[in-house]
Amino acid sequence: MRNVLLAIGLAVSLMACEAETISTPVTAITGVTVLDATQQTANATVLISGNTISAAGTNVAVPDGATVIDGNGKFLIPGLWDAHVHLSYYPDLGVGTSYPLYIANGITSVRDTGGLMDIVLPLRDASEVDGAIAPRVHLAGPLVDGAQRVYAGLMGRPNISVGVATPDEARAEIDRLHAAGVDLIKLYEMNTPETFAAAAARANELGLPITAHVPLSMDAVAAAEAGIDGMEHLRNLELSCAADYQRLLAERTQVLADSTDEDGGTLRSTLHRLQRNAAIEAQDTERCNTVIAALAREEVFQTPTLTVHTFISAPLAAQPRWRETFTYLPPKVQEQWVGGGTRMAESMKTRPVNTVFSDWSFAMVKKLQDGDVKVMAGTDTPIGFLTPGFALHEELALLVGTGLTPMEALTAATLHPAQFMRMDDRMGTVEAGKLADLVLLDADPRVDIRNTQSINTVFKDGRVFDRAALDGLLKKLEAKGHRRAKKSEAATLDEQNGGMLVLGGTGQLGSEIVKDLLAAGEKVTVLARPTSNRARLEGLDVTYVTGDMLNADDMERIFNDIPYRVVIDASGLPGTGNQDFYFKSQEILSALAVNTGVKQIILHGAIGAGDSAEMFLPENLPEFQRISIAAKSKAEDVLKDSGAPYTIIRHMTLLPLETKESGNAQLIDDHTAVGAVTRDGLARLTMECLAAVACMNKTLHAVDLDVELTGRYTRMWDRYKMVLKPEFYNRPE
Repeated sequence: MRNVLLAIGLAVSLMACEAETISTPVTAITGVTVLDATQQTANATVLISGNTISAAGTNVAVPDGATVIDGNGKFLIPGLWDAHVHLSYYPDLGVGTSYPLYIANGITSVRDTGGLMDIVLPLRDASEVDGAIAPRVHLAGPLVDGAQRVYAGLMGRPNISVGVATPDEARAEIDRLHAAGVDLIKLYEMNTPETFAAAAARANELGLPITAHVPLSMDAVAAAEAGIDGMEHLRNLELSCAADYQRLLAERTQVLADSTDEDGGTLRSTLHRLQRNAAIEAQDTERCNTVIAALAREEVFQTPTLTVHTFISAPLAAQPRWRETFTYLPPKVQEQWVGGGTRMAESMKTRPVNTVFSDWSFAMVKKLQDGDVKVMAGTDTPIGFLTPGFALHEELALLVGTGLTPMEALTAATLHPAQFMRMDDRMGTVEAGKLADLVLLDADPRVDIRNTQSINTVFKDGRVFDRAALDGLLKKLEAKGHRRAKKSEAATLDEQNGGMLVLGGTGQLGSEIVKDLLAAGEKVTVLARPTSNRARLEGLDVTYVTGDMLNADDMERIFNDIPYRVVIDASGLPGTGNQDFYFKSQEILSALAVNTGVKQIILHGAIGAGDSAEMFLPENLPEFQRISIAAKSKAEDVLKDSGAPYTIIRHMTLLPLETKESGNAQLIDDHTAVGAVTRDGLARLTMECLAAVACMNKTLHAVDLDVELTGRYTRMWDRYKMVLKPEFYNRPE
């Protein structure tokens, strides 16, 4: 009986082994040169079983039945990472385009460094579906910023952040993101030292890797010692390396303390303009060595993103070779990026280009490498018209251009990101037991780093994409890119005739207006910038058109497709910060409105523009506000002189979205009326002016004197007193 049982057991074992062999086929790459951060091994054999490297070396036998790939004369490297991307930054691009482009370029992992959770979580989920052609996606979720957020949906910047004002809020936000399933944390520039330290400590307790921008209120050494794992863009390192860094930091801290009412993005840009070049001019070798030693001691990775640093000085989008990569993008994105690249190139001809920071960045990368600070390869794609996948190879070439060896650049795109994500036990080198994320090259990247583009085969999680499969992915994208849409991106003429066009409709004010229009039964089209975050309008019956308000061709196409009844301009300043946007966009808009028979343009302006400027003490206004008010005054004049039926609604202090109106917000036909107004109150007042005789061809001021002022707005009337002439200062009881 015992012998019978042994025989049965042996048979069962053999059947199990046979089943395992059948269900787990083996792929063997033979005669290949393996290159990674730890080895340069010629004539090696690498076996892949399922999604894992089962063996690798020069004495590995190929099992019977294995699928053999001849690696003679070829080079096998770990799958590449792009360690700094924003998958949700450019909605029209879409992961249906970007994911295949990453795989086609040998990028098997990406680190998304900023996006709202409700948007980026589905993108990660899509990458994990069985059979998905996609890289591994590692999410930071929203930027954790200070109370004055940089990316808050204002001034042309998308809303991809959350703000924390206290250490308790910082810890609670890290807990929330951990519970939501982020893979890492990203801390941002407007944090105070206290909130930064609290967030970093909590993330460390939870085992989450942390990357950051050095806060404006800290130097790089203090930020590193707070317990973070990485820094992005080399930003604010230049201040820390200056001989007078303490004076610069004190000056910066004072400006921050005096500017608590200013938009975070504008404030950050102002401080960089004031101090960046001065700090670079004052670079001190001894001080910089101290900073680099601290970064090495604290093991803080650096992601320079040189591709985006050269966006202004040498924009790739203006180069014919780079525009060839646009053929794989959706038609709308192609048009926008070609136009954007052309405008950038033209602007470079008419103004000097400041290359101080980019030149400093290139020199700094080599110093960091020599100082034993680990460098990671990341691009900031798609910012700067950077095509997914292709941009990483540009970054590798730029890293080598700084003085790194090709193998050091490869390490920056393979092992170092895996180490940062604490996944180097599973990824980053070609070793038995690690995941089968690999790239087989036809040419040696040690000879020329651009040989990383000589891709023969990509292995993602063991799945094989040979050259024919990769070409198939690209051809499919190219076919979509060249195919003309059968239907306009807006609704057809019959569907939308007489509807509403809202400019800036994805913003905090514009989205409130859109919701009110829809509730009133109106048909609504929203003009959104390519980078606009559409989350506020998710699930609503809105038609989108995409274009640049300063591009006459874009706007003519949009107006010729559909005859709008009313146009509501709630647009904000684009990311360039050029205040001329207000009147230049109005010149295009007004002319098209007249030509297409628009019945009313409602322009949201600012108290202080036009005839209300006489109330202010210009010497007490910040320079950017004086420039803005002048530009908005000119925009009002353009609209009034165009002959288009208009309503101009000015407001002064626009309260946060969470502040609700009192119910007594009103439009006042008095150019000296001042006060605050909520966004929902301003949206309601906009609705009341639709086709209203009392509003037609008038300039009105929106105020809500009964709204409850909280937080930093409780001192609003005191601040008004500082900028208004005494005869116009009327503080209500």
